[in-house]
Amino acid sequence: MNRLLQRNKRSAMMITIIAFTVMLSACGSNSTPNGTLQPTSPDPLTDTQQLSTGDKTSHSPAPTPNVTTQPVKATKPAPAPTQESEDSQLRKQYVERIYKLAKSGKMVNAGDFIVGKTLIDEVHKAWGEPNKSEGGYDFYSPGMMKGTIAFGVGRGDVVKEIRIFGTALDPIKDGVLLKVSDVKAALGKPTTVRTTGKQRIMVYKISSYELKFVYTPGKSNDPTLDHINLFSPKAAKAMGEG
Repeated sequence: MNRLLQRNKRSAMMITIIAFTVMLSACGSNSTPNGTLQPTSPDPLTDTQQLSTGDKTSHSPAPTPNVTTQPVKATKPAPAPTQESEDSQLRKQYVERIYKLAKSGKMVNAGDFIVGKTLIDEVHKAWGEPNKSEGGYDFYSPGMMKGTIAFGVGRGDVVKEIRIFGTALDPIKDGVLLKVSDVKAALGKPTTVRTTGKQRIMVYKISSYELKFVYTPGKSNDPTLDHINLFSPKAAKAMGEG
């Protein structure tokens, strides 16, 4: 009986020692070298890897677009217009204006008188007596740089022709009269070219009218005009010719 009790005591003591040893081992795994318990922390390597991965995701730079730049070609500025080119343009416009008026039987600086319709008495009534009458023409010099305007009288005292001379051929009023080149630049090639005595006549036919630019050929390759006529062949016919 006594031996049995001793065995039980030994067994209980061994169990107690083993349990105590296990407890000490468990405590030792969570303690520092000096015996202080520290909380369990996650694997630092794993955290570093996660931070590194997160960094790359949130701060990675946007891709640079592949832009191809084309070389810019330098363009030369348009040359500034010269006084000569501006004057040429003004003269051209003046000839174009004469042509436009001629379509309705009128001439620049000659009011509303119409070739082939207006009677010479109507001209006298509106402008008074002419400054000069010669060769079947009544000449007027109205002043104000309008030059000289001559009315040719046809059958039935109808105005058959209106001529302009002098400063009427100087649209810019700079002392330079219209030239053959100005006419051709504005109107192109004439319908026909006639020669009367020493004079050359460029004729542009417009409906029932003839617009004539008269000049005297000389040494110049670009002669100055002598006068401009707007002529009605019908009004110039003698009575009874139809």
